[in-house]
Formats: sequence, C-alpha cells, structure tokens
Amino acid sequence: KYVLPLMILSHIGVWYLVFFFLKVPNFSFTDTSFIDFMIHHQGEFYATLMMRLISFNISLACRFKYAEKLFYGLDKAYLIHKYTGYLVFFLVLMHNATIISYTNNYIGFFSLSKEVANPMFYALLLSIVASALPHIPFVKKYLNIPYHIWKVLHFLMWPIFFVGIYHSFGTNSFAMNNPILAIYMYSVYIIGIYCFFYRIYLYKFFKIERDYKIIKIKRYNDSQIIELYLFPRTVRKRKLRWKPGQFAFFKFEREGFKESHPFTISNMQNINGLV
Repeated sequence: KYVLPLMILSHIGVWYLVFFFLKVPNFSFTDTSFIDFMIHHQGEFYATLMMRLISFNISLACRFKYAEKLFYGLDKAYLIHKYTGYLVFFLVLMHNATIISYTNNYIGFFSLSKEVANPMFYALLLSIVASALPHIPFVKKYLNIPYHIWKVLHFLMWPIFFVGIYHSFGTNSFAMNNPILAIYMYSVYIIGIYCFFYRIYLYKFFKIERDYKIIKIKRYNDSQIIELYLFPRTVRKRKLRWKPGQFAFFKFEREGFKESHPFTISNMQNINGLV
C-alpha cells in the first residue's frame, strides 16, 4: 500500500535534486523556492510522473516474480496496477490543463511530436476509462464490455507509452534538456520498452505451461465460488511449485473460455500434482 506514495515521493525527490543543482551555483535563478519551481514546471512534472507510472504498470503486466514477493500476492499487485491507472488518468488531465505551450523546432522524424499530443490524450483517456468500467458495480450492471474488446482497449496503454516517448523527445521541454531529468527519464523509458518487448515477444519462452484435465467441479450455492480440481495430463520431470494462495492463469479448450484468467490455488503442493 506504500508503493504508490513512495514512487511519488521519489519522483518529487528527483525534481528537488534538479532544483538544488540549479539554485546553488546560480544566484540569479528566478524561482526563489522549490514550490515556485514546481509551479513553474508543474505540467512537465505531471507528464514525467505519468510516464514513470505507465512504465511501472507495464512491468507489472510482465508478472515478474519480484511483484508477487513485493506486494504479497499477484492479486495485490493487480490492485496496484489498477490504482496506478486511475492516477495516470488524473495526471494526464492535470498535464493537459497546466502544460506550457512549447514550440517545435524539429524537422523530419520528430516534426509531428507536438501534433500527436491531442490524439494521445484522448486515446489514453479512452484506454483508462474502458479499463475501469468493468470494475464499477452500477456500470457493470448495465454495460457489459466483452472481455476481448476490453483487452484490446486496455492494451492501448502500451503503444501510447511509445507515443509519449516520441512526444517528449520532439518537444523542446525543460525535462529533456536538463541532464538529471533526461537521464532519469531515459531510465524510465528503457525499463518500459524492455518490459513491453519482454511481455509481447519473450514472455512465451520463459513462462511455464502445463496441461491439466478437470476431474471435478464443486459449486457453492450461497456464493459465486467455484472449485476446480485439476490433474496433470502428462508426467513431467520438472514439477510445478506453488504455495496456497498463489495464482495460476488457466485457459480452457472450450469456446468462450480460451482467454487466460487467474485462479487462486487453495491446496498444498503434493506428489501427484493435483491442483
């Protein structure tokens, strides 16, 4: 629960470091206090924090082992993923409302960096709103977005990240001209780009897949809980290791159930591999 506040505080810390190194050697520096400095550059502060959070969300989508250990479960990591998206929604609104208009002096590849801002703004809002709708009870009751459509809209966040990188390089902004902020944002971009390519192209080589068959289905009448008992179809030397409470993603060979969804593993690890 402290991850997002710590990320925001560390981001403010980077900006304070920039202010400190600009203020100390330059007595004619116009912003007399850190608050004045932040008010002057608030639009870029929101934009850089937004890009850092999107990069962080992309890393969570990779399902790295560190996330499960850091957040004490994949379900809590996904909650952070959701709340981070809501914060990005707020930041993109604040950035659009407070950013100072920059002149674009670039030609060639970066010549459209300023023009992509508005389409990116609306695409990002659409992606976040569409991702949030299924989690709002009274909206879900009347508007049921099919999962495959929701997944595509949710995926928009990833290409928007690349458009944001393109936009930041093409605008003559303070953040990309300051050495400290530039190195900081380059690091954010590199992590986000690596995680994107890992999730799209490399994840399938590192994930562990096993074939199971359903041997029993138990339904609880008083709730929406369903228990599935799964048994391995084939015996493998490398057995799966798990702990009760961990999540596994399953997809079933039946029309309408081929999309993978997380299920909680409720039993202890055993010799025969029953899940």
